[in-house]
Amino acid sequence: DDVENGPILKGCLLERTEAVIKLKGEANFKVVGPAAPLVAEAGEDLVLPCSVKPSISVVDMRVEWFRLHQTDSVVHVYDGYEDSNEYQMESYRGRTALFKEELQKGNTSLKLSALQISDEGAYKCYIESMSWSDDVTVYVEVKGKNIFSNHHNFPVDTSRLSPKAGKRYLSRLAVFSSWLT
Repeated sequence: DDVENGPILKGCLLERTEAVIKLKGEANFKVVGPAAPLVAEAGEDLVLPCSVKPSISVVDMRVEWFRLHQTDSVVHVYDGYEDSNEYQMESYRGRTALFKEELQKGNTSLKLSALQISDEGAYKCYIESMSWSDDVTVYVEVKGKNIFSNHHNFPVDTSRLSPKAGKRYLSRLAVFSSWLT
């Protein structure tokens, strides 16, 4: 009996050892992102860099991107080998994507398409394995130059305004512009 069960027990020990090594490796990962704010023009696509160090696969981990300082905050969620965006903020629907082929290398950067002034602010990239989690904050600045086209060519530069004030300015400019036509 001992001879027959020997390879099975040996196999179980080997699998258990590999699992422990894997968990220890995950426990050491650090989530990293850019130190400086990302700056882009409204309307452009922007990649929010985020990755784990050392470069280990995050395919089987949970990746969450969310906005800080907002009640409704989910920007993008990847969990269970797929995107899971049922709680995603409405304003981000259809505008976010992870680079799935890069998850194997620990890259969890988020592509944000058609940047809006309201996208300006702090984003958290949170990564969770079975045994460990870590996060990094990424700051986005959106320049509003030339985001409103009008045939009267009024100078429009909302880059120094808050997102809320920029929207108010543009809506008032649109009303004023319509009066002139």
